[in-house]
Amino acid sequence: MALTNKNTIQNNTLLLREASASERQEIAALLIANKLPVDDLAEGIKLYALLYRGKLAGSAGLELYGNKALLRSVSVADSGKGRGWGKFISHEIEKLAQQEGIDELYLVTTTAESFFRKLGYSNVVRAEVPEAVLVSGQFNGICPASAAIMVKQF
Repeated sequence: MALTNKNTIQNNTLLLREASASERQEIAALLIANKLPVDDLAEGIKLYALLYRGKLAGSAGLELYGNKALLRSVSVADSGKGRGWGKFISHEIEKLAQQEGIDELYLVTTTAESFFRKLGYSNVVRAEVPEAVLVSGQFNGICPASAAIMVKQF
C-alpha cells in the first residue's frame, strides 16, 4: 500500500483520495443508500472517495477541530460489503488524521458500534466530547440522541 500524496492512498485494487466535486455528489447518493445523513455535507468537511476499478465503492468524511476530529460518513457500496473495505477506509482515514496532528478521533453511529469497537474505538458520553467537536451537525440534530458516541486516541 502506498501513500501517493497527503490525500491519496492506493493499494493494488483500491484508491482512497479526497473526493472531487462530482464524486461528492456520488458520495451523497451512496450515503442516502446506506441510510446515512447528508444534510450537513458542507464544503468544509473533507470527503474521501474509495474507488475500485475507477468507480466509487465507498466513502468517509473527516471534520477537523484543532487536534480533535470527527470521523463520519464511512460507507461502502453494496458490491464491496464483506470485503474489508470499511476497515480499509477507516484505517486509512485514521492515518490521514494522524498526519494532520489529530490525537483523538470521534464518531457518532446508530448502526456500526460493534464494527468500530473492533477497530479500537471506545464508547464515551457526550459530556466527555470536547466543545470544539460538539459544534458538528452530527451532535446538533443530525444524529439522534440515542446514537453511540465513540473515540479512538492516538
